[in-house]
Amino acid sequence: MKDENAIVNSIRELVQEAILCGLGRGGFFNKAAFHGGTSLRIFHGLDRFSEDLDFCLLDPSKELDLDKYRVYIEHELQALGLDMEVITKGADGPRPISGGKVEGNMRDVMRVCGFDDETVRRMNPGTKLYIELDIDTDTPPVFGIDHVYRTYPFCYPATLLDLPSLFAGKIGAVLTRQYHDRVKGRDLYDFQWYIENDVRLNVGYLKSNLLRGGLISESDPFDREVVVEMLRKRFDTLNFESAIDDVSRFIRDDSELYNWTPEYFIGLSNRLLT
Repeated sequence: MKDENAIVNSIRELVQEAILCGLGRGGFFNKAAFHGGTSLRIFHGLDRFSEDLDFCLLDPSKELDLDKYRVYIEHELQALGLDMEVITKGADGPRPISGGKVEGNMRDVMRVCGFDDETVRRMNPGTKLYIELDIDTDTPPVFGIDHVYRTYPFCYPATLLDLPSLFAGKIGAVLTRQYHDRVKGRDLYDFQWYIENDVRLNVGYLKSNLLRGGLISESDPFDREVVVEMLRKRFDTLNFESAIDDVSRFIRDDSELYNWTPEYFIGLSNRLLT
């Protein structure tokens, strides 16, 4: 199972890079910024794999139609010999998220990537490779951005939320996601990474995320101490066995997860920098 996860993760990352290259060359990052766990891995060296590509509008008052960039994505995929479909969609339901997905047959993609026949045959013939592209069309205010240029494995420009804003978005996810029976351990893994790398928190952007999520009101006091207390209460309620099960398939070595307890994450919260 671990070997299969490693294959899927490595192939997914190649396709993600090709998609980002197409978007960058098509001018997408003049209107949107890249954020989330995949941006943290690709541009900042996070040592876990990620499934989807998350973006947010730089100016929510201006529309962005992903369909206009389909040809650029398809061009980069076809240049690699990948026969994958690009499907776009508008906002669906109450969440202000539009975007689409790129999908293809996993066996076909594996062959193009050079895997031997025996390895390909071990993959279920009906397995699909999906890359979701989600665009937040109502980006909360007070974020910072970085303009970067990727040089390997493809050359393209990109716009990212800066690290303090990425950290704020991650804490917002930790505090507001409805995990139910399955805790998204990837959120906790990323939170740990930000703390261990001494990333400062964009408090204003976190506040705007929590206001949008309905967790606080404008009149509520809000500072570092309030955030630490909110995190303490949240970590006290989470199922860490579920969190470990979720994240283990996205990392190469899960031995470091066995110290995951409420006390461990509360201790990390106390190191929060603003």
